[in-house]
Amino acid sequence: ENDGEIVHAHPDLIIVAAYNPNYRGTRPMNEALRDRFDIKVTYDYDIEIERQIVKSESLLDLAKRMRRASNPLFAQATASTGDTAFETPISPRLLKAFEKIATGLNYDFAVDVFINNFNEEERSSVRMLLDGLEWNLKNDLGIGIETIEVEQPVEA
Repeated sequence: ENDGEIVHAHPDLIIVAAYNPNYRGTRPMNEALRDRFDIKVTYDYDIEIERQIVKSESLLDLAKRMRRASNPLFAQATASTGDTAFETPISPRLLKAFEKIATGLNYDFAVDVFINNFNEEERSSVRMLLDGLEWNLKNDLGIGIETIEVEQPVEA
């Protein structure tokens, strides 16, 4: 539309596109557009790289289990059992933010922020998972764990 101007690409031009298909608001790539890319590469989450940036093994394990549950094949297989399949992706950025908020501000606040990344239908399940891992997560992150003092019975 610029007076018929033709722009010629340099012979070494490479175009790279990135796409996160599992995020809310994204749609499957149009087949006509997809066909124009000669090389298509798919990357999954790399636990070894995540271990370099996320301290808590419990949090990494939780993410792994939630991602497995998010797999469409798992969701289809468990539809009748009532098991939760998570629609929301669990990114390394989300895990790192949880740790940063939990250690820098407040653990309970970190839980609330983490949960708010999920849609309404998923939040109660995510809260139950985090509640079940609270001791492990706090231990991994070096956060003080509240203890309850119990009086010892007096022997007669």
